[in-house]
Amino acid sequence: MSRKLWQLFKPVPQDFIESFPEYSTITLQLLYNRGLCTEEEIEKFLNPDYENDLYDPFLMKDMEQAVRRIKKAINQKEKIVIYGDYDVDGVTAVAILYKTLKALKAPYIDYYIPDRNKEGYGLNKEAISQLVEEKIDLIITVDCGITNYEEVELANKMGIETIITDHHLVVSNLPSALAILNPQRKDDRYPFKELAGVGVAFKLVQALLKTPDNHFEPFLKWMMDLVALGTIADNVPLLDENRVFVKYGLIVLRKTKNLGLRALMAKAKVNPANLDTEEVNFQLAPRLNAASRMDHAYTSLRLLVTSDYQEAEEIAEDLNKFNNQRQKLIEKIYQQAKEQIQKIKSKEKILILAHPDWSAAVLGLVAGRLVDEFYRPVILIEKGNQESKGAARSIENFNITTALSKCSKLLIQFGGHKEAAGFSLETKNLENFKEKMSKIASSQIKDKDLICSLKIEADINPQDISWNFYEELERFRPFGIGNPSPLFRLKNVKVLESYKVGNAEKHLKLHFKNGDKEIKAIGFNLGKLMEGIKNKKKVDIVCGLKPNYWNGTCDLELEIFDLK
Repeated sequence: MSRKLWQLFKPVPQDFIESFPEYSTITLQLLYNRGLCTEEEIEKFLNPDYENDLYDPFLMKDMEQAVRRIKKAINQKEKIVIYGDYDVDGVTAVAILYKTLKALKAPYIDYYIPDRNKEGYGLNKEAISQLVEEKIDLIITVDCGITNYEEVELANKMGIETIITDHHLVVSNLPSALAILNPQRKDDRYPFKELAGVGVAFKLVQALLKTPDNHFEPFLKWMMDLVALGTIADNVPLLDENRVFVKYGLIVLRKTKNLGLRALMAKAKVNPANLDTEEVNFQLAPRLNAASRMDHAYTSLRLLVTSDYQEAEEIAEDLNKFNNQRQKLIEKIYQQAKEQIQKIKSKEKILILAHPDWSAAVLGLVAGRLVDEFYRPVILIEKGNQESKGAARSIENFNITTALSKCSKLLIQFGGHKEAAGFSLETKNLENFKEKMSKIASSQIKDKDLICSLKIEADINPQDISWNFYEELERFRPFGIGNPSPLFRLKNVKVLESYKVGNAEKHLKLHFKNGDKEIKAIGFNLGKLMEGIKNKKKVDIVCGLKPNYWNGTCDLELEIFDLK
């Protein structure tokens, strides 16, 4: 039934178990699987501490220059503009820096977020020209700028100084900015390299607000909801400093003072008390991102900085409408893309598709969905008359941004991460681009790389499934990239009952029996596997544990991710 490769971690060594007798074997197995082997690493992971586990922001290269220049701008009443990206990471970064400069009583502070559809990602020359007309003295970028060499040079010539804060890969030389805050710099010794854009912006905020008496500390802590939101939404590893941000940021988010976030949670029917990374990823972040995809990111930014609850409710309603429109558009493009895929040779190791009627604003989401389905890199392109815009999503063993860098002569601009990127190019170069990317993928991707793998923490028995076991796993929250929700294998479980449930019978519901233990399980979108299961047949399953709330009761059940 399964087309996935099951990869079981090696059992935890006995000497490791003996070194930490205070922990159970399963806890030690999960820690060992995550490469946490010392007492200090384990303590920091299981008990992240806001006061002690955040690094000194001045360890980041160029931080002193950045702080000094910003304070000079405030003192000399210069005009400052925060230039941000249009996704949740960028918008939250703009929001916290804007709130901070307001708290520092900057006399003139504004923000600029490019139109996703008209301007694209990062700094652009037209925007620089507009800021020159507005007599701006200082641009501070957040979540962008690291590849904008020409734009920074233009700003320099026009008399505007630039401070870049970014976290994206540094693929070439650095722009000629006054200061560049990016832990990905090769010459940066900051201890943690995987910050989100909002994380880098927060380090700048920490440095700006550092005072002998720490009187800004409460203000800083109340902004952790935005830091957590941007960090989770940008899919960076939830380890080290990011884990601290998210752990404490979720606590703040559950009791947030931010009127916009409160209105958004109400509109999305999210219970703040139960809020976790899943609700952020699937309820809050998509609504905030929908603004830039269907309209403009200023809508989301206004939500995050408003002090008027009626305005917040109105904006949250707008975001809900944008989100519904986004979902319909994604479905339409998804079906059109699948029609194209049916005409492509199955041996292709990368799927590169283009269409004149597609909207670049949602192509990344569609590409991600296609990667999940076909498990190979996917590039989708909105084909324009003169210029085309694309979004790329990739698999574990193929760095899509590095691949794009090898096609840089064919591109107008590009940027991103290992598994997600965006770019633009002249349409006349489209066919050459397709050909070159296909050659790169064919030479680098092995057949085994195109098999989706499930990483299984350990084998467990039905007797292990209990609320105590579930509470033990909860210590590993918040889950995300780098610390996934644990999956386990149960072998030779006997199926008592199987049936399909949900809309269009997409989901699979199973009841198991092992000895005296009866277990309920659900497999979302696994209804297609029903035909391969016969009652009382034994199966192996890969699953996680989840509480099931129904009719005022709560039962512990398994969530099935695959079965054989």
